[in-house]
Amino acid sequence: MKKKQLAVVAAVLIVLLVYLFWDSGPDPDVARVLEMQQALFGPSAQHLAAAERRGKLDALKKAQRELTPAQRKELSAALRQQKKAELERYFSMSQADKKRWLDEQINRTEALRQEWAKNGKAPPKGSTATTGNSSGAGTTSGGASRCLT
Repeated sequence: MKKKQLAVVAAVLIVLLVYLFWDSGPDPDVARVLEMQQALFGPSAQHLAAAERRGKLDALKKAQRELTPAQRKELSAALRQQKKAELERYFSMSQADKKRWLDEQINRTEALRQEWAKNGKAPPKGSTATTGNSSGAGTTSGGASRCLT
């Protein structure tokens, strides 16, 4: 059931990306970076080996550095649209679905934090992995859950 839900979310995100760029003719470099992000952070990325993930992340960082300021702006607009769609979907969920979704987000963030600790690395600057929320206010994961429901 969980794999089916992840596949549906991934499909919706892909359709959204296609819709966003279909009309305006996407910049090929921006489209390539978006595809790289999907491959690295999408549901299929769970099966990547650590070395392969590291290689893809390095390639993504390099591709992002090579973008022009206008392309970076276009990329960030696409990512903002994805986040907006995700928030709209969240607020249309039932209370039980909201709780389940938040638990999944918290578990994912906690797993990243543990992985970074295991590797002796600090979370990326601006990461929500240290706070459990995107406000940076330092609330606990339980606090984040209560304020969004």
